[in-house]
Amino acid sequence: MHRSSVIAIDATLAPLHYVNSRGDPNGFDVELVRAVVIDAGFMPEVIVLPCDKLFSGLLNRSHDLVVATTGITAERQETCRFSSPYFEICQVAVMRKGISEPEAIIDLVGLKIGASGQGISARAMSSIAGVHISMTKGEAPTCFYLDR
Repeated sequence: MHRSSVIAIDATLAPLHYVNSRGDPNGFDVELVRAVVIDAGFMPEVIVLPCDKLFSGLLNRSHDLVVATTGITAERQETCRFSSPYFEICQVAVMRKGISEPEAIIDLVGLKIGASGQGISARAMSSIAGVHISMTKGEAPTCFYLDR
């Protein structure tokens, strides 16, 4: 094998990418990229980073590849090359049912919203004028209604 290829993941979405009980990166995405890297003649080295460090590390050459459940945006396409998507994730907001609960995204204006990480969910919610974001640490990129 040639040199190693450093692969960064955020390990936030089992069974796609996570850290197993032994502390090792694991999941479908991890096994897939390891196979691709080995097939290309490289030794895979998988590291776990916070979501907000994945693309900056790729750009400053701290690692060679990013494997994550992430969105392909026009801004990211200016500096990064993406594979064809092999899995589709959709963004949704989940709210409690009830008389005084929000019924639509627009009803979140003026409310305090929680968003995990710096991903697509957080950016989507922060793009709504009047929505106040409270950043939280979680296991998956999620947005959720916190309080009035």
